[in-house]
Amino acid sequence: MLWLIALIIGLVNAVVLYFFEIVGIDGTVWLWNDVLQTDTYRWLVIPVGLALGLVLTATFKLVKMQRIQKESSGELLDEIDESPSTLKSIGAVLLVGAVSLLAGASLGPEASLIAFSLGIAVYVSSALKQGSAKHLIVLASVGALLVAFCHSIVMVLVPLLLLFQQSKKNAKRPGFKPVLLILLAGVVSWGVILYLHHVLDTEVIEVIPALPPSHYDGYLLAAALGFITALFAGALHYSVKFVSYAANHYNALTFKGKNWLLGAGAGLLLGALYFIGGQDTQFSGKVGTEALAEHGVTFGFTALIIMLVVKIATTALSSGTGYRGGLVFPSVFIGFTIGLIAYKLFPDISYTAAIIGSISGIMTAAVGSALVASIFLIAALPVEHWPLAACAVVGTMCFMAIRKLIDKKTRLV
Repeated sequence: MLWLIALIIGLVNAVVLYFFEIVGIDGTVWLWNDVLQTDTYRWLVIPVGLALGLVLTATFKLVKMQRIQKESSGELLDEIDESPSTLKSIGAVLLVGAVSLLAGASLGPEASLIAFSLGIAVYVSSALKQGSAKHLIVLASVGALLVAFCHSIVMVLVPLLLLFQQSKKNAKRPGFKPVLLILLAGVVSWGVILYLHHVLDTEVIEVIPALPPSHYDGYLLAAALGFITALFAGALHYSVKFVSYAANHYNALTFKGKNWLLGAGAGLLLGALYFIGGQDTQFSGKVGTEALAEHGVTFGFTALIIMLVVKIATTALSSGTGYRGGLVFPSVFIGFTIGLIAYKLFPDISYTAAIIGSISGIMTAAVGSALVASIFLIAALPVEHWPLAACAVVGTMCFMAIRKLIDKKTRLV
């Protein structure tokens, strides 16, 4: 039975991710640019942001879901009891996630998909009376989603890592069967996502756009930028926390229409920031990062600084005010922008080393684990860029170690 579940889990995660990304990423660009023409009449992003903020509020009311939520522990297995467990609640998560992206959230699709992946695993384990294997099915489901998201079988190492960590806590070896089940779900997901792109003739959505080879090693540069970008990861983290803190305090107020006012205000601010930051700062960051890869070197220093600040602000605003989505694509955009700023300041440095170092650094700091970040970077980057990414990871971990030491000494004083 568990082998069949692994097959189903791999298939379902790949199919749902494929169509969700089409709606959330391509659909957002189509709605804002082709239908509403905000790319032609830039001022329209402000009323469109407001209107779609109200649509998102209506969606929350329709599915009877709380918009402002408490912060989670961040531990995957701790999220199981919080995950949707019925088909109706799973559908509601996907609907809210899709509307959030269509409403212009400066977030990626992965958070809603992770919630779906957790939910479908819990639902299947319950429906097929496999409660004792629930944690294993959850790991297989999340692994299948990560493989499809990065289009790389390497991402199956993440749930395997979690499996061994869990086994270590329980002082019990996992055995071959759980490992093979997770691998099976990942392989099925990988095959299905590639098949869908081939049959439907669609482009693979790369997490990190292709970059030219580095003209010289640039290892020290990558390490230095890995160290520096950890600061910006911290800025993003604390910005999200600040907005979330303010939103939770606002949510505690009791007056009629507070949810509609929050939706309108968040949408209005989001639209205004997009107007200031320009078209490349809009939405998840996936399209904007591709644009930066194509013509980012033509931007001036001031323009890049504005884009960086706006992207951090819109991401914090989106995440903190209840838009559903994740931080992968926005973080890649932020890292790419930092790399361009460094290249603009010092044009003799390696362009590729600057970009890889900045992206790898911010992703490592955001994940908080060098091992998990390394798996992600191996999956998202070609082999020739792995040494640069490794140097950036080391630089970021040096920053994190120094920060911990300073925090410890500060507490002692």
